[in-house]
Amino acid sequence: MKYHRDKIRENYNTFVSEFASLLNDIRSAREVNREVTPEMLLKTFEVVLRGVKLLNQWNAQIIEQNAWKFANPVTEEQFLASGGKVSKSKEYEKALKFNYSPEEMYVLVDAIGMIKGYFLFSFLSYFLIKFLLNFKILNDKYINKTKKDWVD
Repeated sequence: MKYHRDKIRENYNTFVSEFASLLNDIRSAREVNREVTPEMLLKTFEVVLRGVKLLNQWNAQIIEQNAWKFANPVTEEQFLASGGKVSKSKEYEKALKFNYSPEEMYVLVDAIGMIKGYFLFSFLSYFLIKFLLNFKILNDKYINKTKKDWVD
């Protein structure tokens, strides 16, 4: 994770500013009762899709790191030296609790914080973009299909 942190942070900052800009455009269009254009629908769909892909990528990197930690737990000596005690959760503690350096833990918490921040930001704007996403999907699925049928 620590090798991906800078890229995750860069993607997060870029995406959040792009998403905020999109939300401002949508709000200003709603305030002046401007008609929804196909370009606005496409831009909304692409930005949201990009966000979902980034979220998936970040989540996968966290899962990969945890899988590696489970596959490579600390040794018994390191476990006991770190203050580990023999209990039911010994294997878990060897794999995760005592297997992260302070830097790795900081990066992990930072990445999880970005994921949660993105989720909260998108959740709070859900009702603003829901209509546009639904309209885009229905437009692609039914209206464009009907146009093709007329042409053929």
